[in-house]
Amino acid sequence: MHPLLYECELWGYNIPVLAYTFFTSLAAVIVLALSFFIAVRRGLPAVKTLLCLLTMAAFFVLGARIYYLAANLPIYRTYPELLLKMAGFSLSGGLVAAPLAGLAVCRYLRLDLWRLADAIAPALGLGIAVARVGCFLNGCCFGNPTTVPWGIIFPPESGAAAAPAHPTQLYELIAALAGAALAFFLLRRRTAPGTAFAAFFLWFITARWAIFLFRAPEPHQELPPLFTPLFFAALTTAGTALLLLRLRAAASAGRKAKKTL
Repeated sequence: MHPLLYECELWGYNIPVLAYTFFTSLAAVIVLALSFFIAVRRGLPAVKTLLCLLTMAAFFVLGARIYYLAANLPIYRTYPELLLKMAGFSLSGGLVAAPLAGLAVCRYLRLDLWRLADAIAPALGLGIAVARVGCFLNGCCFGNPTTVPWGIIFPPESGAAAAPAHPTQLYELIAALAGAALAFFLLRRRTAPGTAFAAFFLWFITARWAIFLFRAPEPHQELPPLFTPLFFAALTTAGTALLLLRLRAAASAGRKAKKTL
């Protein structure tokens, strides 16, 4: 693992460049830039699109931080000074908060929600994959001990056991890239608005739920045992319903178009 990428000297100070911070920041830039590019290419207004994307990014960070704090309350009760450090985020919280913020902003700005969501889907998959590179290099988010040949021994400072463990960071990286490819394929096929996003969301949430079965639990988590499976079950149900609704809307639009011919 390489949690420290390099150190640079600036005005006499050594500034560490951490792998987690670098790749997470790079992921944010990729998601915003690529989403904006695709959305504008698909005909959405630039200014409204940018405002919505920035709002969603802010709520993504806020949701990810709140979820992590709620799941790790014991350590923050013991060391409240850690609240001031911007470290510790959960992707699950961001995946809930950002779409809700996007829905509200799109309604307020009268922006096409589904076309924007489709533009975000492949960019989000690519961004998650890049962020997971940072997690892998940092040695966090590792899995349970395993005997599979691709198990990896993480360094002692990561908190992992001194035995090969599932590289769940890489599992999620692969799932995110597969989701991005699926969303891009559906965009190229010019499917009904919202289909690419719904398919990506359902695929990635389902894959992330499966990956969590192999992931080592956080040592300070205080969530009830049933919270995580119920949380993912709710998101998977929502993703399935959303995809079915978009497919049904597309089929209904197709029937109406045939009647007018």
